[in-house]
Amino acid sequence: MNAGDAYLADGKVDEAFNAYNLAASLAPEIVELPFWQAVTLAESGKVTESLPVFKMVFAADKNWVELLKRLPAAGLLKVTEGDLQLILKQ
Repeated sequence: MNAGDAYLADGKVDEAFNAYNLAASLAPEIVELPFWQAVTLAESGKVTESLPVFKMVFAADKNWVELLKRLPAAGLLKVTEGDLQLILKQ
């Protein structure tokens, strides 16, 4: 996950997604990992692909919905308001 964060900070979205995906597969019990994977997908324009991941994360713990709502204001999620609402409906 740390490698994914570092890639994301460098603007390497594909590498970040791959790192998050690997981390999620190594520790499937940690819901935070697929959450950031879904955020990376959504921010890279792959909102449709992110929806099932968000749905799984939100079903596991509703607190992730609240965090997601705060990310745009913090500059950690850049999607349209329409896309954000679509994601939150999951």
